Order: sequence, then structure tokens, then C-alpha cells
Amino acid sequence: MTIDPAQVLHDYLTGIDGSTYAIGRGMGLVLFFVGILLPIGIAIFCAITLHPTLTEWCAFLGAVAAYWTGLGAAVWTLVRGTNATEPTPSSAP
Repeated sequence: MTIDPAQVLHDYLTGIDGSTYAIGRGMGLVLFFVGILLPIGIAIFCAITLHPTLTEWCAFLGAVAAYWTGLGAAVWTLVRGTNATEPTPSSAP
């Protein structure tokens, strides 16, 4: 059995009926990937330009943990909050 990445992405981005797009899932996917990469980019930039101390790194990593927790909550809220607007199989034409 092979997994088709295009079909997995299509299933993720469409509603239960398989034809309408779930906007909350799409926005959540973009928010998730941008949010994951942003602290990594900031860490690389700071390491190259500012040369932070160990204490500053510890504070930064603590903030990243809180940021990623908030990111997860935001993605979950987008997906669950827009779930009620998606068509159900019984309302599909």
C-alpha cells in the first residue's frame, strides 16, 4: 500500500463531503509551518549576530516553549472554530 501525498493533502484541506475546502484547516496549516520556522530563524539570526550568553539562551528557549504552546492553541482554535461552518454529508447536494 502506498500513500499518495497529494491525496493526503486533499483530504486534510477538504471538508467531510470531500469537495468543499475547509478554510480553517488551510489557515491552520500555514500558521503551523510559519510558526514552527519563525523561532528557529530567530535563533539562527541571534546566534550569528548577537552571540547570546547561556542565560539569554535559557530565557529564549522558555519563551519559545510558551510561543509553541500558544501556536498549538491557535491552530486548534482555527480548525475547531471553523468546523461548524463545513458542510456535513447529509447537507451535501
